[in-house]
Amino acid sequence: SSGGNVVRLSSSGGREYISYAWTSESSFREYSVYMDTVSDVDEIVIVCDDDGCGGAFASGAGMISFEVYSSSFGRWSKVWQSSLGEGTSYSFSGVSIGLSSKTDISGVRLSSSSSSSDG
Repeated sequence: SSGGNVVRLSSSGGREYISYAWTSESSFREYSVYMDTVSDVDEIVIVCDDDGCGGAFASGAGMISFEVYSSSFGRWSKVWQSSLGEGTSYSFSGVSIGLSSKTDISGVRLSSSSSSSDG
């Protein structure tokens, strides 16, 4: 499950941060949102808003991941992932994701998967 988060997309140099807030259902397997393209992004920082912090809770062992949609390449790319053990939680507050090259981003996706064979 996950709550609301704010994603800040930045470019190198003077570090201009652009805030993008999204809300979602309190529980989901995958959540995607498209936005106006933000150019030359080289870092993504996830922060809490004033209403609290979003996170993930695992009822069983699994993996959570964060992807970006590159308008330059027309595809989704996984840029971050973390494993969760059964009964553990993970706060997204302060997660900083450095990208290997400057990327034009027009979407973000958060997803989870189970490590069991039945999905």
